[in-house]
Amino acid sequence: MIAEGVLVMPLIGAIDRARAEQILAAMMTGIAAQRARTVILDITGVHDVDSHAAEALVRAAEAARLLGAAAILSGITPALARTLVALGVPLHRLVAVGDLRSAVARALQRGT
Repeated sequence: MIAEGVLVMPLIGAIDRARAEQILAAMMTGIAAQRARTVILDITGVHDVDSHAAEALVRAAEAARLLGAAAILSGITPALARTLVALGVPLHRLVAVGDLRSAVARALQRGT
């Protein structure tokens, strides 16, 4: 937790199905244990996003919402944005920002 109610999950490397499940489980446990109101999924260290990884990010955001937390996706590069759009990821269901600093500022503005 970086601030009261704000949980950050830095993700690095590839996200396959098994890892996506681990990320989801860890995020849900962290939200419940820390009573987080906002979770930031920082994908700065994820270089390739395929359809499985994109779907995992959307599922993580929806799971956070069900637990009462908002999800913010940070670390969006222009190349990654193009990939997410090309894959047809439902972006209206995600709050996305370019970097972790912006995500933290947004989380703190939420009044966590």
